[in-house]
Amino acid sequence: MPSEKPKGLFGRFRRQETEPIFDSHPTQRARPRSEFSWNDLRLNLKMVLVKSSVIEALYEEFLIPNLSGQFDMELYVRWLQSVCLVPFFRETSVNIQLNNSNIDSTLHLRQMLMPYLHAVVALAHDYKWPMLRPLEKVEPENPKVHGIEDCYLLGGSLLVAPVLVQGTVQRYVYLTAGKWYNFWDNHRFEGSQYVAADAPLAVLPVFVREGTILPLHQNITKDDGANSQTLLYRVYPGNQETVLYEDDTKGIDSERGDYRWIYITCEWDEHKLVINRRIAGQYIPAYTNIRVEIVGLKQEPLYIRIDRRPAPLWFFDQGILEFTTESFQIIEVVMDEEW
Repeated sequence: MPSEKPKGLFGRFRRQETEPIFDSHPTQRARPRSEFSWNDLRLNLKMVLVKSSVIEALYEEFLIPNLSGQFDMELYVRWLQSVCLVPFFRETSVNIQLNNSNIDSTLHLRQMLMPYLHAVVALAHDYKWPMLRPLEKVEPENPKVHGIEDCYLLGGSLLVAPVLVQGTVQRYVYLTAGKWYNFWDNHRFEGSQYVAADAPLAVLPVFVREGTILPLHQNITKDDGANSQTLLYRVYPGNQETVLYEDDTKGIDSERGDYRWIYITCEWDEHKLVINRRIAGQYIPAYTNIRVEIVGLKQEPLYIRIDRRPAPLWFFDQGILEFTTESFQIIEVVMDEEW
């Protein structure tokens, strides 16, 4: 990573507010319910994925329809879910007069994942890593993914599978090569196959690549958003490096001031899960504690070391190991030899 500090990280994205580079999408215009359909939803997501290689395209406010009159609430919720994790989606585009728990849970999911989305944007800007990819761009040689237009990879670690069919409570999702965890229940799946995912109206199916350290906001309130001195690292055991980014901006499209990159590797060393963390940059975040949550463990570990010292306290329940630390460079979770 370059040591020289880039200027105006997201400045050109902000200018798109007054200088749109594409014509308005028809969903920007208020239309009665009869003119919107589930087919429009499928078309909208397809357009998002087609334009995903052009970063500025993802900044357009064509993502959520400005509905007028009576409309189908199920359609609105599924539409919101389909685009809520697109990094430049604006929550202000959601009708604040709608009092619906499914809308609230969708926006809550976005707020939880904001630390990850912030890293996705920074990696796209500085290193041209793709923010969104349809599956056929992830595995172009795999004939099974050709024609799949209802899933996308968000950054390198999340596979998002919106529901695009009315009345759906479960859908099938094709997982690309590797191993994946269901974000909602931590169930682990082999990749390169279709799996069934529960999808009641409140749930957007999301899968996490094995080995990912997923940063999540905690204690999110509807009025104030994330307001916590503790950041959650949810660990999905495996072998992979996760690159995170933090700075002193107030939003995902703000100018960059002080910042830092965080490189976290997760790997198995025989019967020991090792998590290494190193930091490049001077930014000091608002949070002072990190709560580590390791999912998918079959049994409680023998012991845990944080920076070569025994962890003073941890909790293990239903396959999830939890502990809190102020900071760390290395964590070692030692399992039984039969693990």
